[in-house]
Amino acid sequence: IFFNILVMIYETDDSAKCLDAGKTEDDCGETWLVVSNWILLSFYTFEVVVRFTAWHLAFFRSRWNWLDFIVVAVSVMGFVGGGPSGLKTLRILRAFRPLRVVKRLETLRNIVEAIFSSLKELGVLLIVFLLFLLIFALVFMMYLNGTLYACSDSDVWFYRDLHDPDYESVTLPLCLSAGAVASLKVVGSFSESALAWNASTGVCGEGDLAGFSINWARASPDTPICVARCDPFWREPFNSTYAAPAELCPRPYQTVEELPHTCSEKAAARPGRLTYSEEIGFLYIEKMQAQYVLPCGGSTAESFIGTDASETGEGWGEGLEEGSLDSSWAEAVGTPSERMSCRAQFCPNVNPDRTARCKYESESHPYFCADACRGGKASTGKCKSCRAEYVASCECPDFCTPLMKDAALCAEQGGSWEQVLSQNFDNVFNAMLALVEISTTEGWVDVMYAACDTSFAPYIQPLRDQNHAIWIVMFVLWILLSFMFLLNLGVGIIVDKFMEMRNQGKGTISPAQLRWIKSRMSLTTRPFIFNLENLHRLPLWRRKVYDIVEHSLFERTIMICIVLNTLLMACVCFPELETPDFEWWNSLMSVTNYTFAFVFAVEAILKLLALQQSYWKDSWNVFDFICVLATVIGIVLTASESGVNISSVASVVRIFRIARLFRLLKFKALRPLNKLFRSLAISLVKLANVGVVAVLFLILFSILGVNVFSTVSIDSETYNQHANFRHFINAFITLFRASTGEAWNEIMHDLHKDEADWFRAGSWCTPSALFDTETGYDILKEKCLIDNPNACVVDIFKGWVPLPWVYWVTYSLFMGLVIMNVVIAVILEGYEETKSSDEVTIIETCRTLWGDKYDPDHKMVVTFPQACRFIVEAINELQKDGSISGEKISIKVFPARTPNSSTGVDLSRFPLRFARALDITPRTFVTFEEATKQVVRFAAVVENPVIKNPVEEASKLMEDLDNCDQQVRTKEMQRLKLLEALKKPPTQVPGSPLFQHIAAMVVQRMAREALEKFRKKRQRYRMSTEVDDNDETAKAEIAQQHLLYMKCVARAVELGTRTGLAPPVAG
Repeated sequence: IFFNILVMIYETDDSAKCLDAGKTEDDCGETWLVVSNWILLSFYTFEVVVRFTAWHLAFFRSRWNWLDFIVVAVSVMGFVGGGPSGLKTLRILRAFRPLRVVKRLETLRNIVEAIFSSLKELGVLLIVFLLFLLIFALVFMMYLNGTLYACSDSDVWFYRDLHDPDYESVTLPLCLSAGAVASLKVVGSFSESALAWNASTGVCGEGDLAGFSINWARASPDTPICVARCDPFWREPFNSTYAAPAELCPRPYQTVEELPHTCSEKAAARPGRLTYSEEIGFLYIEKMQAQYVLPCGGSTAESFIGTDASETGEGWGEGLEEGSLDSSWAEAVGTPSERMSCRAQFCPNVNPDRTARCKYESESHPYFCADACRGGKASTGKCKSCRAEYVASCECPDFCTPLMKDAALCAEQGGSWEQVLSQNFDNVFNAMLALVEISTTEGWVDVMYAACDTSFAPYIQPLRDQNHAIWIVMFVLWILLSFMFLLNLGVGIIVDKFMEMRNQGKGTISPAQLRWIKSRMSLTTRPFIFNLENLHRLPLWRRKVYDIVEHSLFERTIMICIVLNTLLMACVCFPELETPDFEWWNSLMSVTNYTFAFVFAVEAILKLLALQQSYWKDSWNVFDFICVLATVIGIVLTASESGVNISSVASVVRIFRIARLFRLLKFKALRPLNKLFRSLAISLVKLANVGVVAVLFLILFSILGVNVFSTVSIDSETYNQHANFRHFINAFITLFRASTGEAWNEIMHDLHKDEADWFRAGSWCTPSALFDTETGYDILKEKCLIDNPNACVVDIFKGWVPLPWVYWVTYSLFMGLVIMNVVIAVILEGYEETKSSDEVTIIETCRTLWGDKYDPDHKMVVTFPQACRFIVEAINELQKDGSISGEKISIKVFPARTPNSSTGVDLSRFPLRFARALDITPRTFVTFEEATKQVVRFAAVVENPVIKNPVEEASKLMEDLDNCDQQVRTKEMQRLKLLEALKKPPTQVPGSPLFQHIAAMVVQRMAREALEKFRKKRQRYRMSTEVDDNDETAKAEIAQQHLLYMKCVARAVELGTRTGLAPPVAG
């Protein structure tokens, strides 16, 4: 009782947490949530105290108790205010406590135990998977790092268009502005006729280039140009550069009051709405969103003329005084382009140690200046200018992002160099994450085609199918290795563990006992054998109607009508064929619809007349009646012109009549398909238990997602109003959608956006530290940030946001690798059950044989001799069509009323080792259930393989079946006993069981055969040897033959006794 009360409390608490996550309730709702949480915390604390008082230190031996203790401690600290505020999030651990409910339900417990018991093997598989993942990630990173980028503007010309595919000399002329913040414009335009850049169409400082008066150009294609932007994560002392000037990068907002509002224009226009604090926030966002394309250092090739080492004895950067490195860049160099460079404006002061390190990197960088300084070009002006530009970008890495080659042309012409996809291979972690996404087959084709378009070097615009051959092979190889091999090994692990635990759950039940129980349960739980019994008592007209509706020709005619009706309804199209040329078609459709409606109505009427109350026993009849009733109502309403039109609804209902075609599965030709259908039906019942477990984990992940991501902005491409964690319902739907693999990785990447990503996209997000609904709820509400939250996901360090990665990868692997594989295990189990047992087919065959030949009036009883004939004939028929496997037994069935045949079958040919399967005793009448039990009992015995000793093993099987009711103590067995007790068999007459009669007949047959052999041998002996009656030799020979005969008889009796089939005393 204590446990069940707590379960109800846990469920209420789940609902409270689901409501609490959105943070959009009114004051009354917020108060109710606070009070309810206090009450629930009291119950949790009381539970822990009671259990600890009862068990003392033994309380901590259970993992569930540890979880309860941690949850209560964290909850108390969260309410009282002690400890870090982040500990309050751990209260979601209470959501895991409903898992204890599964211990009360055997079916759920087996599934959950199978899941958790397979985690060890899955962990080993995960290690192997990570090993291959690391190997492939290193290979992909080696060749694809920095290549999955492209220009966002389609109206941009690249080096392949400028006839400089080797990136040797072409650079674009640029004009720099001399304002407070420098910017640049390209001079001229591309001439498609000359296939070259035409720079004569513009002059710096004139016309469209007014205000851009400083001429500048990169020294070489691999000379970097910088994209300057502020870094929202710049913090001392973690960054390697000094702070940028405040006029370029102001301080971030530090209080909730400084956050900008997200209200509508009407709400924002209220008097006094825009405060000074909000102006700070708007200014900060404006500066963070701004970006500028600038020279990294502002040097040119001409600025290094005359500084060759051969002339001055100095290197390219050795002419500057050491002290100048700590001073302003504008004071150290005086050219206008250098003063307007990214380094001069954003990093006016640089650490000397960093400058020395950057100089060393510039001489060995694999991409920048590699072409300009190759060979003997290291002392040229181009090489020196290129390295000076790289050093300038390296000295200011937090604010200046260098680009070269096609990426530089894109930026110079006003484009933006961006990622092609959400995935990249720029480092080993990103490469591993991308390969994990690909292993789930989500978006892998897009990544493969993007890789096929890249070259083997970064900063180059992709060109379709540049390297398609090698990357198609690599990506297909990874899919085959990961998805089709490694991950599918998880299927084998889960299935093997599930089958192992299923077998453990069966205890000592043998396969024969299990099939015997299932067959009896299937027979006992059937709602009816025949839809109408005692046909001999019916009036003649009703009997004839019944014969009509039960005739196979009538059933096939209705099936054909259903198929034709469905095909005709499939011919309906939109818009309808209203033209006069197709009037005949509309008339034909109307006539056929009315015709089929009439046919189905007649069918229902005939069945109602024949079956009357029994008509409603069959669910198919109820379904047919609903279809007919809906059709008739639709026709009546349409004809009466009442204005109510339900003809379309009636048509849809009639379409579902096609489901009656499943009855065709009972025909022998479709029995293999019938097995598959029955395996699906069996699996659906068990899948309900798996569904409960899946829903439970969906709820757990939904609660976790709402607590972590509910306040994130939904203005992303995939994480939007259709897929989000704003409240529990949306979270549940989003996770269910992701469980099918639908764009889960794109949602993950949208949630992974940090503050800098939002600024680059032209938007912004509220830092998680400022989005505190407990202390600043009213202010956030006034700024419309409660109704339209836009909080950033919690970052660990300088924009590193691992929570979305951990959450989504864990969820995808758990749901895809574990839960979905349990579904496969359940389906395979259902298929194995239908493959190993065919009790439904056996019962249906017995039903058909009983009704057609032995009991046409459906009295449900026959005489004992008829039952014997029925049992043997059913066994022969089932073994003939393969429904009963194992050793083939052919027993002759005599025609009815054969002389000297009490049972009508030759039981003397029945194998003695299987005879005990037929334990029916003589009685006045035998019911259908009793006779069919003999058939399924025989099937349970004969289908078990006999390997070493056929007699002893068969005898052991018989004992298992005889003791089945006493040995098996499951709930299913108790229910079976109760159902069988309600069906008492007819009165028995004194006599021995059928298997003893079989033993007697077998012994008699063997004795007669031995006697016949003795007589024939004696007759041949007498004909070949003429002796008189006093011949002692002949008498000895005859005595010897008689002794041999008696030994044969004794051997036959011994055989019967050894199998436990002692012949009856008399008879």
